[in-house]
Amino acid sequence: MRDQIRLGAVCWLMSAEFFLAQIVAHLAAPGHNLFLHDISLLGVSACGVYEVATSGSVDPVCSPLHLVFNGGIILHGALIILGAWFTRALWRPDRLTSLALSLLALGGAGTMTVGVYPVNDDLLLHIVGAVIAIAAPGLGFVLLARSHWTRTPALARWTLLVGLLILLAGLGHVLGGHPFGRGTMERLAVWPQTIWFVTLGAVIFSATKGRSARHGRIFPRSLWPARTGAPHGHAVTRRHV
Repeated sequence: MRDQIRLGAVCWLMSAEFFLAQIVAHLAAPGHNLFLHDISLLGVSACGVYEVATSGSVDPVCSPLHLVFNGGIILHGALIILGAWFTRALWRPDRLTSLALSLLALGGAGTMTVGVYPVNDDLLLHIVGAVIAIAAPGLGFVLLARSHWTRTPALARWTLLVGLLILLAGLGHVLGGHPFGRGTMERLAVWPQTIWFVTLGAVIFSATKGRSARHGRIFPRSLWPARTGAPHGHAVTRRHV
């Protein structure tokens, strides 16, 4: 059980590679604007004008290292799915939590779709993948926060904040990104997801080192204390996060 959970934690930790893929592709893409241009433009396989995705610019967009970006985003989605699957025994075994984890995994599938179908190759499938990659995990984080609100309130509050940020920024991106630009809004909808997965992966991996990793024995109580009503300093037994 512990090895499986730690493997899931490693998968989520490795999802940080998505940031590296973006940096590499961005540095090789002339004129790519982090604030005005959609992230997806780093994955275009041919130069062209993408007026909507560039917040109205008519300048040609190229991404010489589009394979690096697309490969990175496909791997990112796969790691999210694997992480959700391998850490499933860690979470509370109720329907709301199961739905939340399924939505996180669905978001990973959407992310993979974005990389498989660049915006200039299949616009419809790309858009469908992008919507799923933002909306599904956004809702998933909100539901996960709801299911853990009383047992791990700090984790729940952080997860809720991430979920709401994703959904609101995603809506802002759909509405054109004004006044901050489409690139800004999309990154606010995407980057917090990776930060959440990497951070939680690191905590889980660290907490399972040398421990039995049975249900509820993963997260340090000092980080995410359970609301149990027990007097301060008294040990409390939890079965699930």
